[in-house]
Amino acid sequence: MVNTILPIHTDPIIKGRHHYACMLSIITSYPCHQPWLYNNFIQLQLGTGDSNNALRFYNSETPMYYSAKLFMESLKYDTLFALKPSNYSDFIVESISKEKYIYLFIDKYYIPNTPFHKTQNRTMDLLIYGYDHPNRMFKVMSYNEKNAYDSIDVPYEAIEEGLKQTPHDGWCDNFYLLKYKNDENQLMPNYIREMIIDYIHSNNTSERLGIHGKDEDIRLSSYTNEYTFGVNAVKLATENLIKEPYFNDCVTVLTTIRDHKKMMLKRIEYMVENCYLDNDYQYSEILKLTEIARNYSIRYRLSRKKELFGKIHDILDEVLQKELRILIKVVTDLS
Repeated sequence: MVNTILPIHTDPIIKGRHHYACMLSIITSYPCHQPWLYNNFIQLQLGTGDSNNALRFYNSETPMYYSAKLFMESLKYDTLFALKPSNYSDFIVESISKEKYIYLFIDKYYIPNTPFHKTQNRTMDLLIYGYDHPNRMFKVMSYNEKNAYDSIDVPYEAIEEGLKQTPHDGWCDNFYLLKYKNDENQLMPNYIREMIIDYIHSNNTSERLGIHGKDEDIRLSSYTNEYTFGVNAVKLATENLIKEPYFNDCVTVLTTIRDHKKMMLKRIEYMVENCYLDNDYQYSEILKLTEIARNYSIRYRLSRKKELFGKIHDILDEVLQKELRILIKVVTDLS
C-alpha cells in the first residue's frame, strides 16, 4: 500500500458548484459517458421560498441524481465514527484501494489550500480520489485558495480533524463511497426534446414526470409552487440580482447560466456528430454572449458598481430571445 490514484477529470464541463463538479470529475473521466451526460442537465430550477433559492440544474444537487453512473454506499457519520473511532484515514485508504471514491461534507476551515482554511467555518463538499501513503497525503478535488476547482493535496491529519470537528446533521449527514458503473447508456432524443420543451415553456418538470418529492434522501423538493423552472427561472434569478445584489452571489448565478449554455452547445454538437441533428444552429453565439455577461458579474464582485447589472440584464435578455428561437428549431427537428 504505497499509493493509489483513481481516474479523475480535473476540468469537468460543469464546475460552478461542488456537487456537479465532484460527480462529473468521476463520471467524465471514463469512456462512453456522453449519452448519459447529454440526457441530463437540460432544465433549470430556482427556489421561490426562503430556502434552497439558488439557480440550479434541475434536481441534480444530491448524489442520488448520479446513481445511473455510480454505485453508491451511504453511511451516516455516526456510523462511520462508531466503526473507526480513532482512525478515519485507514477507512478512507481501504475504500480507495477497493476503487471507491470518497464524497463527504467537511468544514473547510480545517482543509489547507482552500478559500476558508483557518479563516471561516464553512461545511462543504469534498471528493477524495487517491492517496500517497508514505507522505500521508490524500488527493482531493475541491476549490483551491484562488476559488478555482482543482486537485489539491490534503494531509491525512487535516481530514481526520475536519471530520471530528464538523457538525453533521441535515443535508450534510451522509458519507458516500462511490464506484463507477460500466453500464452502457443510450442517448434519448425524445426525452431530451421533452426536457427542452420544459425549459422553453418554464414547465414544472417534476409535475410532468409525476415526482412528488417525498424521498428525503433524493430531496426532490422541486414541486408544487416552491420552484420556478426554465426560462422563467433565469429571468427571476436576474431580477433577484438587481433587487438584492449584496445578498446574492452574482458570479455563481451567471456561472450556472454559462454552464447551462456550455452543456446545451456540447449536446447539440454531439447530436449533430451522431446524426440526430443536421446543423449546430450557431448556438456558440449564445455561449459567447453569456460569457460576456459573466465577465460583467466578476467586475461587479470587484467594483460593486450597480450599473453593471443593467448590462447583464440586457445581455441575458438578448441571450434568451436568440436561444428560444434556436431551441424551438431544435425541438422541431427532433420531432
